[in-house]
Parts: sequence; C-alpha cells; structure tokens
Amino acid sequence: MAVTFDGERIADAEVSNPTTPVPGLWEDVGGGAATEETDFFYQGSGSISEQVKAAEFGICFIPSALTYDAGGYFFLLKGIVTTSGLLETARINGQKFEIGSGATAGSGKPTNYHQWYTYVQSTYPPTTSWIIHLFDVNEIGFIDNTNGTVSASAINYWGEVATMTGNVKSQNVAMDAIEYIGVGKGLTWSGANGEFADFTDFDEGTTSNRYGIITTKGGVLYVLGTLTIGSSTATSFVDSNQKLIFPWTYVGEGALGVTFDLQNASTDIDLSVCSFTGNGQSSVKKFFDTYLQVDAGNDDITVPFHGWETGDYVEYSDEYGTHNIGLTDGSSYWVYVIDDSTVAIHSSRSNAFSDTSRVDLSIGADPGENHSLTRQPDNRIDFTVSDNDGSLDLASCIIEGVRNMTLTSACSITSGFIQNIGNIDASTATITGVSISDATLSEGVALFSPLTTLSNITECEFTSDGYGHAFELISTGSTDSNANEYSGYWTPTISGDSYGWEFATDTGVDDSTDIITTNAAHGFATGDAVYYNDEGGTDSIGLTDGYKYYVNVASSTTFSVHNTRAAAVAGTQKIDLIDGYGETHAVYSSNATLYNNSGGSVTINVLNDGDSPSVRNGTGASTSVVNTKTLTVTCLNASGNGIENVRVRIEALADGSLISEGYTNASGVYQDTSYSFTVEVNVKIKARLKGFKFNEASDTITAGGLSVPFTMIKDTAVDLP
Repeated sequence: MAVTFDGERIADAEVSNPTTPVPGLWEDVGGGAATEETDFFYQGSGSISEQVKAAEFGICFIPSALTYDAGGYFFLLKGIVTTSGLLETARINGQKFEIGSGATAGSGKPTNYHQWYTYVQSTYPPTTSWIIHLFDVNEIGFIDNTNGTVSASAINYWGEVATMTGNVKSQNVAMDAIEYIGVGKGLTWSGANGEFADFTDFDEGTTSNRYGIITTKGGVLYVLGTLTIGSSTATSFVDSNQKLIFPWTYVGEGALGVTFDLQNASTDIDLSVCSFTGNGQSSVKKFFDTYLQVDAGNDDITVPFHGWETGDYVEYSDEYGTHNIGLTDGSSYWVYVIDDSTVAIHSSRSNAFSDTSRVDLSIGADPGENHSLTRQPDNRIDFTVSDNDGSLDLASCIIEGVRNMTLTSACSITSGFIQNIGNIDASTATITGVSISDATLSEGVALFSPLTTLSNITECEFTSDGYGHAFELISTGSTDSNANEYSGYWTPTISGDSYGWEFATDTGVDDSTDIITTNAAHGFATGDAVYYNDEGGTDSIGLTDGYKYYVNVASSTTFSVHNTRAAAVAGTQKIDLIDGYGETHAVYSSNATLYNNSGGSVTINVLNDGDSPSVRNGTGASTSVVNTKTLTVTCLNASGNGIENVRVRIEALADGSLISEGYTNASGVYQDTSYSFTVEVNVKIKARLKGFKFNEASDTITAGGLSVPFTMIKDTAVDLP
C-alpha cells in the first residue's frame, strides 16, 4: 500500500460537459461563454475559463443530478485570475468563490449561494499561481455574502467570479478540479518505507491526481487537509528535516492537521527535526467590563490587546450575568477593529469591513459584570495520535499553531518545541526536554488537561505569557515533577505559602474598607485574576467558592476584590465583604503552574533541581510540594586545595533565619542533601574558620544547588555558637 486520497473528485474541468467523475455541465456566470482552456491548468491537461471584463462574470460547475451534503464535509476549489493587475480594488468586486444549491443543468447561477471574497488587485498572489482553498459552507463566520437560502445538505453549484477595471484580450478567469473532503481527511499513507515525499509524489507530482492537498515551494510542504500516517496495516514511516505548513483557509475546526494511526502493533513512525506549523486563528476568550468598557455613545467595546482583525467572527457570552448591553448571549457577531484594544460590533461581515450599521450597545449597571467575546472558529491544526499498539517517536521537532494535541502512551517526544497551542491531552505519553511556550489560554485554563500524572513529563521548560496553568491534574496521590522549569507562571515573591494565600475570615477581612489581609505577602499585582476557595469552610464573606475575581493591591499583604480587571485596575466597584467567624480561607492565582482539580490530596515530588510549581487548589483539593535539593558550598585556597572544617551557615537574607549549616570536609566541601525548597528566597552564606584569614584575591567560596541570588560573607571571627 502507499498513498490514498480520502475524498471524492466532483469535477476535473477537462471538458465542458463531463460524464465523469460526475456528469454535469461547466457554464458561464453572468454572460459570455465557458471555454475549455488548455493554456493554463492545475491538473490534467485543461481548465474551464471565461473572458471577464468590466462586469462580474465567471464560470461554474453544475452536476446534472447529484447533490452533496456538506455536513462534516468541505469543498476544495481551485481558481485563477491571470489578469490580477486589473482586478477591482474593492472587496465586493474582487475575486469571489461561490457555493450554492438549487441550480439545474443549463440554468447558470442559482438563486441560493454563498460568496467568499478572496483577493483584490493589491492582495492577489503572483499571477502565475492558482488560488486553492477549502470552503466550509457551515462556517458562516467566513462567508461574506449569502443570496437566498442555501441548503447545506443539497449543494450542487460551485463557481468563481471576478470584476476587472477594464477590458482584457483573452480568457482570464478559470477553475479547475473540485474535490469533496471529510473533516479530518485528505491523504493517507500506510505500508512500508514511507516518507513525506510520497505524499508530494502522489499529489503534486502527477497531473492526473493533483488534488491540491499538497503544494510545495522552496522545499516546504503546504497542506490543505489532514495527512494520516498509518492504518490497520503495519506501517513504517521514517523522515527528517521536513517542514509542513498548514495555511489559513475558509474552514472550521478539525479540517487541517496530521494524524498518526498506531492501531497496528507493528507500526513504527520515526520523525526527527521536522516542523508542523498551523497558520489558523486561535479562539482565546477575552473579557470586558459591561459598565467601564462599553461605550454606548460610539457603540464600541474596550477589549485590551484582543489580537483580532476586522471581519473576525466572535461569540458573545454574558458569563451567566444579567446585564443587557444589546448583544444576545451565545450569539456571534463580526468585529471592526478600531485599535488594538477597541472594537465595534456588527451583525454581518460586510458591515464589519465597511464599519456601517454598528450594533447599538447599552452600558451595563454599576458595578459592571465580566462578559466575554471569543473569536470563532479555532481553525488551527489538530495533532493527533490514535491508538497505542504501534509506536511514534518525535525527536527535535517543532509543533506550533495547534488547536488540540492528542497523544497516547505509544508516543515519545524528545527535545524540540511545542508552542502556540490550545490544549494537550497527553495521556501517559513520554515528553522529555521539550520547550513548551506561548500557550493560547484564557484565565484559569490549563494547557495539559486532563492529566493524571506529571511523571512522564521530564526536563521540560514551560514558559507562560501570564494566562492559565501548565497542568490540570485530575488524579490524587503522589507524582513527580522531574527537572522541569517553569518561567512566567505566578510564584510568590518572598517566603510564604506557595500553594494559596491564606487569610482569616475574621481578622483578615475588613468589612469597613472591603480589604483582605493575607497571612503572608501575597505577591499579586493589581489586575491579577485570582480564584477564591473557602477551603471547605462555611463562613460567608461575600465571595463565591471557586469563582474568579480580580485584585487591586493595597500593600504586600492586602488587596480589594473586584468582578472585572478594569474595575480592579481603576480601584472602583469593590466587592462588599463580610467579616466571618475565624475560618481560614484562601485565594489562588489563575496563572499558577498547576491546577489541582482532583478533589483530593496530591503530593508533587520535585526532582533533580527542578522548579517548584505554584499551585491552585480546586474544591476539596489539597497539595503538598516536596522539593529536596542538594546545597553545596566549596571553600578552596589559592592552590585549589580544600579548606577543611570551615563553618558554613546559609541564612535568609531578609531576616537571617537559618536555612542550613555545617562544616566542610577534607576536600573543602559542605553539602546538605536534604534541603526542602518551597519558595525562592535570597540568601547569604557565612563561611568562618577560627584562626584562618580568607584571602579575598585568591581563596574562593562557591555555591551549588541554589537557584536563587546569594551573597557571600567571608569572616575571620571565631566559630559561631
């Protein structure tokens, strides 16, 4: 076996009235005549073209009898404008693709069709290139215009039209083969001795196939669809130094990606130094304050650093609130981007691009509620490993721009990078030495979710941009965090409880100022999102157990609590607090490394000088972090020989409290192998030897096992008592 195409070819554009693959007719749209074109084509030996001048003309294919159900299916269309320099400049008059229903052979354009405005004169790629896209008729967020009512279950019209700024001398707009592809489908390899070049040879390498799933340029594979490697048949696939890019296209979730099918026990897939890059858009939830950030006068909303573009489709949620701001909960709209923190809302994509007829907005009551907008769809790639009988080994690979990454125990990932990703369901896959960064998460959401153990994730570096957690742990018991590093996740700034900031509900809650005082310095900054936990208590202090809030920091141990980030930053709309009877409650960071959602007790064993994870405990959960580090202090004289019996004392720099102490051995080494590390603390090291004067220029004192800044104090005083 080798490569197979997972879809169906509807039309191949070789003749105007084909009987195969599907009987039908290629026709003109708007006037003129559809011509069998041999001067330019994508597959086979011809295309169907039309001469398009200063009016909207084009070509289309209409099958004689068959219709196609677009539920869970996409259409792959290919079109070209050879006179792109004469294309109109307005989106509404540029190159458009159309898909519709209700047409019959000989009738031309139907009454019911969708239109996608693709390119105009200034944006069209080089004139020699074919435009190839997947189109999803059910993903209305990308549809620019709809005429009539399209039946998605009975599609029987596919066309391309355009308008020129002047006359042309020849056929200049053409279409080629049309394919019908299921979600998660494209090309499949199974059998022995496979490599990515096989996909290229099967598709782009032959004019008879040339589906357009694979297009290469400069050694890069551009993939429209899903590549599947493996099947029920034993498969071997080995490759290296390959770069795959999955371009943005007009589809919803699940259309693009790569799947490794390990259902056969003899399947063995080994990839090294390969990259998989999805260029689709992410769907991160963005919050706003209905009172402070809705402008009813200008009908716009402040959504700081939204990252959207004009024409993006967003779903609105009132987040179970009650404020009516003129939008409907669960409905979707299109945005016009005013600036990087402000958008207007529109009820159609065309209105968004022209910024006409903004949705009429109303300001919510004071205090504001935390409502949200989420860009839709998330059409980044899916990276999927299915079954666990065979094996998949990835070494030094780059995986980025992924919506969902699904792994199994048969998967091993070593070194490389994973970035710009929404979710990883790791199961018990082995992940070693990987740099994992730029997770596209909302507040309080975890990247690795769900997760039953940390023990298979070792020597990895996690970098957070300040939103969400690295892990959501759903199983109780003991698990190891082996040599992992966590950068950018919330951690305490000084010594204290690293698992949650506790406070007494009587002495720690001031109902006159609505201020909470924690038992130790909390380390939060104004605007930080936190989760409140009553720790199983019954005191009601005006907050809801498990809910997210935002803090305005008054001091290192005090803050007020607010429903929205905007209110917290402004220091307004404090939540009214009530004194309790003296229970211990806590708040946790929405950006803690680990979210313990097991409902029970978890112990994290930090091994091999890894970073201690900060923790958010969910309802009924408790977490212990055991981090045993080896501290080493070495004292050497000018000749490099050890200085024996030096009294070494390691103290906290802030208050002088003892961390570790003892004497150096004959090699000049003092070592503490059982130091329990909880939070980073600046230290000072005192090294003293009675009757010995350290030479600042030649004698040395070095420290190992301390991952925090320290100062050295060399002293000639007598031994400490």
